[in-house]
Amino acid sequence: MTPQAATFVTAGRQAQLERLRASFTDALTGKPQVVLVTGDAGIGKTALVREFCSQAQRLNEKVVVAWGQCGTEHGDPYLPFVEIVALLTGDVAGEMGRRVLDTTNAQRLRSIAVTTAEIIVEVGGDLVGLLVPGYALLDRVIVLAAKALKVGWVSKLKKQVEKPNSREGFKPEQFFEQFSRVMSRLAAKAPLVLALDDLHWADNASLELFFYLARRLQQATNLPIMLLGTYRPAEIRLSRDGARHPLERIVHEVRRYWPDGEIDLEQTLGGDAGRSFVDALVDIESNHLDAAFRSSLFHRTEGHPLFTLEILHMLKQRGALIKDQEQRWVLGRPIALEELPDSVEAVIEERIDRLERQLRDILTCGSVEGEQFTAEIIARVRRIEELQLAEQLNEELEKRHFLVVSSGEVQAAQKHLHTYRFIHVVYQQYLYDSLSGMQRQQLHRTVGEALEALYSENVGGVAVQLASSSL
Repeated sequence: MTPQAATFVTAGRQAQLERLRASFTDALTGKPQVVLVTGDAGIGKTALVREFCSQAQRLNEKVVVAWGQCGTEHGDPYLPFVEIVALLTGDVAGEMGRRVLDTTNAQRLRSIAVTTAEIIVEVGGDLVGLLVPGYALLDRVIVLAAKALKVGWVSKLKKQVEKPNSREGFKPEQFFEQFSRVMSRLAAKAPLVLALDDLHWADNASLELFFYLARRLQQATNLPIMLLGTYRPAEIRLSRDGARHPLERIVHEVRRYWPDGEIDLEQTLGGDAGRSFVDALVDIESNHLDAAFRSSLFHRTEGHPLFTLEILHMLKQRGALIKDQEQRWVLGRPIALEELPDSVEAVIEERIDRLERQLRDILTCGSVEGEQFTAEIIARVRRIEELQLAEQLNEELEKRHFLVVSSGEVQAAQKHLHTYRFIHVVYQQYLYDSLSGMQRQQLHRTVGEALEALYSENVGGVAVQLASSSL
């Protein structure tokens, strides 16, 4: 019962949408805004931004949205900005059509295309050939200019396109400044929302331009422009070419100058927000699914959009969810939500496969103890020095890979034991399920022995773990 892709479930995300709307209101008053939407893969960053952009257009009939998709760090330089400029100069068909959002925005992009080209010729000549193919732009603008009765102006663009463009000694800052001026001039004609998706994959040149533009917007006044970006925090914890990820500098800049400029969708998981999302998603289509089913689904997914959608789809494909005579979704048979659908497994597998062997061994051992595990147990079972393990858990698995979080200390006899938990139960189950029968048996035995040794004076306090470790 997967809903249509165009459907956005607002429940559980009202606060995040409201923050975007508040920033947009500030932008319309002439206070430029930079906002980053963050969260793990599949949590709904892109869907949230697209919904906000659609709402922004409904709220203001002049707003124009231009959307760029980041590729890979070794991809074409400035790729998302190439797409943004293409849209702003009227390229709303073909491959670029997927970035348009809707017919309303397509019409607005076409209506502003000639103005954009004029501004580029006036203050951003070096963008021609670098961000936009000159002759493709000329062909497109000739048609649009004729409709706008501005044919005479096209000769200026033609001269710019045909002019030899030597960039010897040309510095990126010159190009950045030209791009900034073009966007500023354009925003004076129509409020702009510039959205860049998946910044964690952006090439270094694009991130440099994003940073420069953010700096310029911080200093600007009376400029109705909003710069949006999405990224996965786990990605920027990984170094790039041996150095810190260049996106870190942008994140710090946004936090410094825009206190409300970072929206973390991880906050929508669990609790009332996660449960209301699950209920709303289930209720997109007519159904007769009771509270017990919804509670089980919420417990399994915590309201994570990708996990929830894919589990519902899996249940439908396997006949666990069927339609009754009134075309309502109902349970077709008893279900077990422990089995993960392939698409969710792929998301998890991608994260786990990045780990070094020892880090994966640490988490695999922890998965045997459960969603929450004890550092000292792993140290004993894997024969790792506790100080080394603490660094691996805190610096690598928590801060860099964001797969676990510290959950405090417990008292056992005369010892303080340190506990951690997986950021989501699906990671714990994936690792546990990856073990062979023999591996499980051996790990259950050794984890059980370690639990007994550490809790020798309070075995009853770990009865549940011991029972689990004897499976």
